[in-house]
Amino acid sequence: MVITRSSSRRRGDESQIEKPSQRLLTSSPTNLTIIIPPAEVRERFNLVRKQVEGLTVKQRGWRLDVLRVIQSLGRKEFSTSDAYGFERELEQLHPGNRNIKAKIRQQLQELRDGNLLLHIDRNRWRLP
Repeated sequence: MVITRSSSRRRGDESQIEKPSQRLLTSSPTNLTIIIPPAEVRERFNLVRKQVEGLTVKQRGWRLDVLRVIQSLGRKEFSTSDAYGFERELEQLHPGNRNIKAKIRQQLQELRDGNLLLHIDRNRWRLP
């Protein structure tokens, strides 16, 4: 769960404003909460928005679906094989496509071209 500092404070309470470089990390045995500064959240949102603005709904769906499953891995680095592990899930979301692995590869490359992924080695990727 990610929330911004501005969404967790009351209006007019300026004592909780943090510097952009600060992050608040709280932990308990059952959950972990990372509070990201609002400017960083806006920057990440705008990056994704710019990548999907000119796309059709169908194209946008694929790109965001692949990004979502990659983020669900819970780690920064992953392999193409890790992405292929979501083949059935993506096939259910896009039943008209019979070339799921090729589409996953294409979307990884397009996410790379849009600076939403880094290609670090053959079949190795990293979230920025």
